[in-house]
Amino acid sequence: MRNYFNILFLLLFTNVAYTQVCDSSGRITEFVGHRISGGVDFTIIGNSQNPFENNDISDATCSSFSPVLTTTSQLVLPNNNPILKAVLVWSGTGRLDNSVTLNGETITAERCFSQIRESVDYFSASTDVTALVQASGAGTYTFSGLDNSAIYEQFRCSNAQRRSTVYGGWALVVMYDTIDADDDYTIYFYDGLRLFRQETIEVIAQANVYEKYEGSHVGLISWEGDKDPRIIGDDIILNNQRISNGLDVANNIFNGTNTFADPPLTDFYNGDIDDFDASDVVQSQLNTEGAQFRFQLTTGNDLILLNNIVFRIPNEAPDAVIELLEDYNLGCTTNKTFTVNYEYTNLENASNVLVANTPISFYLNEVGGELLATTATTQRLAPGESATGSINLTLPADYIGEFEIIAYIDDPIDSGNEYGFVLELLEDNNTYTAQGFIDQPYYGLEIEEGICEGEVYVLDGRDITTPGTYPFNLRTQLGGCDSTGVVNLIVQPVFNDPPIFSEICEGDSFVLPDGEEVSPVPSHMPYTYVTNLLSRFNCDSIVTNVLTVNSIKYNTIQPQICLGENYVLPNGDTVSQEGKYVETLVGASADGCDSIVTVQLGVIDIEYPNAFAPNDNGKNEGFKALISDDCPLELENYKLQIFDKWGQLLFTTTDVREAWNGENAENNKLTNYYLWNASYQLPDGTTINRSGGVTLVR
Repeated sequence: MRNYFNILFLLLFTNVAYTQVCDSSGRITEFVGHRISGGVDFTIIGNSQNPFENNDISDATCSSFSPVLTTTSQLVLPNNNPILKAVLVWSGTGRLDNSVTLNGETITAERCFSQIRESVDYFSASTDVTALVQASGAGTYTFSGLDNSAIYEQFRCSNAQRRSTVYGGWALVVMYDTIDADDDYTIYFYDGLRLFRQETIEVIAQANVYEKYEGSHVGLISWEGDKDPRIIGDDIILNNQRISNGLDVANNIFNGTNTFADPPLTDFYNGDIDDFDASDVVQSQLNTEGAQFRFQLTTGNDLILLNNIVFRIPNEAPDAVIELLEDYNLGCTTNKTFTVNYEYTNLENASNVLVANTPISFYLNEVGGELLATTATTQRLAPGESATGSINLTLPADYIGEFEIIAYIDDPIDSGNEYGFVLELLEDNNTYTAQGFIDQPYYGLEIEEGICEGEVYVLDGRDITTPGTYPFNLRTQLGGCDSTGVVNLIVQPVFNDPPIFSEICEGDSFVLPDGEEVSPVPSHMPYTYVTNLLSRFNCDSIVTNVLTVNSIKYNTIQPQICLGENYVLPNGDTVSQEGKYVETLVGASADGCDSIVTVQLGVIDIEYPNAFAPNDNGKNEGFKALISDDCPLELENYKLQIFDKWGQLLFTTTDVREAWNGENAENNKLTNYYLWNASYQLPDGTTINRSGGVTLVR
């Protein structure tokens, strides 16, 4: 039984399962989920698993170089400041280690990155551990669970270059409240894993800088640095100005230090947790809205893996969000215009006002798609303040079904810059999506439906099996709209047609009704193929093909021609030389298949005997040309010469009928062998030269 009547909309839902795949692009980009603003600052702690520099390993000591699997670091906060966010980062040589422990608690990677160089793998991972660090506070942090001992063992003393990039380590980025109500800063957190050497990488941050600049700084987490004085070319530039932390050596900033520690540590082997003062650079950008900070990091002849960059920059900015106050189930209507009520807010953690006339856009189904309307905020909002508004939107005249309305405050599409009308603390929280649905009445519908012979069609509770026109008066399932009209029902027969007989030639192919191509070999019995197709309304249609495969015909003929004549081959070509000619005559056989003819052509020429006996018995008395009765050749300029074995000319004639009777031959032997040459011209002017030997028998 089938119910074909459905004037509704099919809703498709797709469930997608995600698995963690590490980003191998080598990008260092901002992770907005770790951006915070207000009276905030950050510090970084951590440790290396290397007990000393890998570049210092000598052949005598490398056998004892193994990673330290449990390490500690001290978190010190001024005035026990409240912890706002904490991110654990760990990295090493080898494949991703997805699970580690911090203070005895298991930490699983939320984000991961990978790089490969000369068949060696490197990874980094990070996880938000805010709850753990807030509970633990300042004090000792113990890290373990990163066990890449097998990698250290694999490269031990075997390859100096690979051994020099074996490392493991961790870092904890802690963002805290400065307890200063007048502080308006933003912390930008960039992560990834970038392997670079003798090149420059760059990241950019933007902020509204008005009055403050003190305390601006940049934190850096990187791996594989060395103190080797031969390593040169490293540098750190912010807005074309070199910044420093006091411990970084000129041209070698990746030198195994932790300058966040107090006092700074110089034994962070093959890793760097460095703090760089940026106050002077930020001071040069005072009173700049949307100030741009271009951070450039260069490495010279050392291989470096950059993991994280963390900025603290003064930033007085609003943070606008918008909310649509209801969904829009418009039901059954022909009116495509409806009212949208919305509320916009400058979030409480913002550090500046949201100005009036900030643009608001309304899109249908996708940002950047069909723009339904635009408006703007009507009043100035301080941090934490909200306002409401309303606007009439009109859907396209022919739109039916589900839809989404996307409100976008501070839409950058028409603003002329990448961040919109105003630079905000966060630029990725400016949209809100509401769901909607609209249907309309359907009158006077005429619908063609079909069933297969033997099936039942259900219409308004009625079972119908015969063709005809049937009225209906229903309501659509989703919109509840009236739906009236008629169904023209067609009953489609099931087809089982008589067999279709076809012929093909050997080597050809045949395409069956379902598109399958077959190339059967010749057989004394035809082939039968049964194909089950679906006709209109998905009814069965059985097609039987009976296929005969005809063989290619082969034939051999042996014609003869006279010397100088031409022979016309079956394909029309003319030949005059004896030999074997194979011709394919396309479609020449009675069944339309090819016919392959082999022509073994013979050419009749004059012949010369290989022996003669001048003994007056009337048989084979002399040596001369033998001419076939079938080919009475007309020869011109004929000449025959006989020579003895020393080259002495014994006989010559220009008469093709004249024979040599042995004259001038030796008479003291019963047999002797002589040489002959003959030449003559055919009627077409072709000259023939022949030679051979003949035995004279006495």
